[in-house]
Amino acid sequence: MTNNSDEPAAESCPNHLSELEAAGFVHVDSLSLAAEDDGFRIQFGPASRDRNPGHPSVYAWVVCTPGRSEVIYVGMASQGWRVRRGQHAGGLKTAEGAGAKNRLGLVAALQGEGVVKVFERRATEATLFGVRAPMHGAEEWALIARFRPSLNKPTDVERAVRFAGGSIRGD
Repeated sequence: MTNNSDEPAAESCPNHLSELEAAGFVHVDSLSLAAEDDGFRIQFGPASRDRNPGHPSVYAWVVCTPGRSEVIYVGMASQGWRVRRGQHAGGLKTAEGAGAKNRLGLVAALQGEGVVKVFERRATEATLFGVRAPMHGAEEWALIARFRPSLNKPTDVERAVRFAGGSIRGD
């Protein structure tokens, strides 16, 4: 592929997927558009491969296009991806709130060349005050600070980046 002046330089195209896979994330689901009488709906893949049923985990929605993969949303799932998936499916049908905003962002990604894939990993655990506890909340914050996903609440992104010292990406 030749690099015309209108195309971004290769180093400006994120490749978040390799970083997620190196951290132990695995592909568990995909999102797509389905035609309906009144337009379209966002649907998840036919069968979620929940690798951590009932266990706290963190997940990322990743837009994959040729030569690029970008995290657009990061979340935590207290009971595993399958339960959280159902909650998202309901929210993406609404016409208001975060579900509506995420729906618009997903539609934009899916109408282009992009494929949206969901990657998940089981949350690490630590012993705090003599009790084992999952770290999915801390992992979510760290991932939000690292990737600054466009569909997470801007206030969450700002707080996570500020808390992390303001320069996670080195920019």
